[in-house]
Amino acid sequence: MGQTLWANYAPRSNVLRSLHARSRPVVLPTPDGDHIRVHWDEGRRANAPVLVLLHGLTGCAQSAQVLGLADKGLAAGFATVRADLRNALGETPSVGVGHAGRSEDINTILDHVVDQAPGRAVALIGYSLGGNITLKALGEMADQPRPELAAAATISVPIDLSAACTAIDAAGNWMFRRYFVARLKSIVGRRQREGRGEYGGLDLSDVESIREFDGRLVAPLCGFESAEDYYRRSSALPLIGNIRVPTLLIQAVDDPFVPFAAYRDATLLANPALSLLATQHGGHTGFWGQPGTDSDRFWAEHRAVEFCHQEVTR
Repeated sequence: MGQTLWANYAPRSNVLRSLHARSRPVVLPTPDGDHIRVHWDEGRRANAPVLVLLHGLTGCAQSAQVLGLADKGLAAGFATVRADLRNALGETPSVGVGHAGRSEDINTILDHVVDQAPGRAVALIGYSLGGNITLKALGEMADQPRPELAAAATISVPIDLSAACTAIDAAGNWMFRRYFVARLKSIVGRRQREGRGEYGGLDLSDVESIREFDGRLVAPLCGFESAEDYYRRSSALPLIGNIRVPTLLIQAVDDPFVPFAAYRDATLLANPALSLLATQHGGHTGFWGQPGTDSDRFWAEHRAVEFCHQEVTR
């Protein structure tokens, strides 16, 4: 629990505030009539490879973790594209419901990147829910590969969504569960007050778990029969054996939300495109590193960017 809390709330460099302010927002239409937004920073060199960054549940492109990755990506010579996924926290152009299976939005973002930066190599890094979307998309691309994609990395990903929801509903995780549910309700409440989207007069006041939220909102509004149907059809694990893009999976054994058993899956371990970087400690997106090892102590961010940089420069 300490790693999950401390590294996620540790102070960040003041540079990150200006990073978001100077980036260029672009709203992208999706094939189903919705919109998502990305934030471009062209970096320090012309024709730089492009690093696409995706946030986690209830996050956004301004999340400290996403800005931290962008800062390291820019220093490594990337241009960066930070995505506001559907239903991101705060202001968003999206009116649709965001969820962990929205892998089609990866293709929308990649189509835009290829249009804006033709011929450049592209890498993806996804945190948590954004990482599941990333891995699911990579698995689905097996039969229709994207030649621009050179690498991907993920951090603390619930590749088995049902197991992850069971874990977060455990008694010892009550604080985290209440935090996420409150933020999810806040997002829905804001959309309802704005009169946007499909939420209508849906009353979620008695919802106390993510599984309940998914069953009451995500499943009926996104074409799933139930929360379990949503988890089954949206989890990255069944598709992970199909991934052909070099991908680094960073996962802590002590992640309180993501049971490590999924990362012992034989299909995952047998896939030569996947590199599993497992640590005993790190919590959920924590990975608080030793002082002096890197330029800051956000260890997983350094490893993810390093991996992507090595692959795009091969």
